[in-house]
Amino acid sequence: RRIFCTLQQVLCQERVFERLVFSAYHKLCLSDGDMQCRANILVTELFDTELIGEGALPTYEHAHKYLVQEGCEAVPHRATVYVQLVESKRMWSWNKLFPVHVEAEDGEKIIVSPSEMENCPGVPSVCDIQLNQMPSSDFTILSDVVTMFSVDFSKPVRSASTCYRVQLEPVKSGKAQIVLSWWDIDMDPSGTINCTMAPYWVKPTSAFQVKY
Repeated sequence: RRIFCTLQQVLCQERVFERLVFSAYHKLCLSDGDMQCRANILVTELFDTELIGEGALPTYEHAHKYLVQEGCEAVPHRATVYVQLVESKRMWSWNKLFPVHVEAEDGEKIIVSPSEMENCPGVPSVCDIQLNQMPSSDFTILSDVVTMFSVDFSKPVRSASTCYRVQLEPVKSGKAQIVLSWWDIDMDPSGTINCTMAPYWVKPTSAFQVKY
């Protein structure tokens, strides 16, 4: 409801409100029988801190199948996921056990994990962190930023599982320990208005960029 009210205000200011027909429904309540015809503009409010985890793909998949015309315009228009390879003892410690230094009566002691635990690769973990809070002294960049994949919401999308592969070229020697990932959304087709989760060391990619 909040985004619908905002949309009404913007369109009233632009003096095009009277030329448009609105259908404001929750995504789980709207069906093709609720509309006189298929829409040619799809405005959504789906994203928080996650891109895929907010159920965006099933929502857009349903909308393109039942609610919007072919060649419609979606706002937001496009989402892109980026990755970068780094070396970081701090982040690596979230998945590995390092020796622990403790103070005892007879001096400092070091607790070392058994070799079986040291050699265990562990389970690949996904940690939800705010990259802007990570000091540059805690990691070493090993690759340039690479686009992992991009989704155009104005075109039909699929929510089925899929796999993407990219090749990361090293820019510095080191241990390939951590893959950092973030995303951004282009509100318009030209990418002029961009909302991004990019960390502080990544340069802006558009003229008007909002950082989260």
